Amino acid sequence: MFKRKRKGKSEKQLQRMFLMLMILMLKIQVKENLVDLNLGFGIIL
Repeated sequence: MFKRKRKGKSEKQLQRMFLMLMILMLKIQVKENLVDLNLGFGIIL
């Protein structure tokens, strides 16, 4: 039982790390997209 519990805990930690990575990637993508949009608007204006 203890082994199974520990495994579940580690899996949760891995899921949390994966979520953090996904959020970081999304934030970076959004920042890049915003920069692209600003450049596009700058060219249009």
